[in-house]
Amino acid sequence: MLAHHGPNGPNVAVLELRGEVDIYRRADLRKALEALEDADIAVVDITKVTYSDLTLINGLVHLKKQMSARRATSVVRLVGAKPNLVRIFEVTNLAPTFEFCDSPWSASNTNAGSSLHA
Repeated sequence: MLAHHGPNGPNVAVLELRGEVDIYRRADLRKALEALEDADIAVVDITKVTYSDLTLINGLVHLKKQMSARRATSVVRLVGAKPNLVRIFEVTNLAPTFEFCDSPWSASNTNAGSSLHA
């Protein structure tokens, strides 16, 4: 995990997830996501996730809730979300809660916007 601060700017924390993210790795995921809770912008790179179940979505929703409780303007950006995962976010009306980015570089930009791709 990487964390950086812009000059007098927002605190950006970056987490790269790899492999399978499922119920069996729930505790590891929760711990990793907890480390992002104090950030203004949390970037979660899921490009290298090979499999996920609802554990990933639940963890991300929990992260967003925790961040929003601390700071209403907090942002969670997802990098590399595959179309089938984006579709789940859309069907469950969670897509507006997150920003979707194609690359870690664009996601780390404090001015990045949402680029939802399906």
